[in-house]
Amino acid sequence: MIKLNQVESKIIDRLIQDTSRKNIKSFNISHYAKVFDINPALFEKTINYLEEIYLLKKHGEAYTWGDNKPFLRKEKQSYYLHL
Repeated sequence: MIKLNQVESKIIDRLIQDTSRKNIKSFNISHYAKVFDINPALFEKTINYLEEIYLLKKHGEAYTWGDNKPFLRKEKQSYYLHL
């Protein structure tokens, strides 16, 4: 299990919110970097990290455990990635 940091958790919250409202027409890194008041490179690095840990697990060990798939769980203000 990996506890995501505050920035990662805020990014996930916002992306889930925008996706559920169908606000995402095109993923614009500079827009989201402004929303979170962070450097665009840091935002992109965070997104890449989140994708990477999910994909590594999805295509790696996750399938050796049967149907276990990575999932996110939110507790208070933090997300936990269960691998």
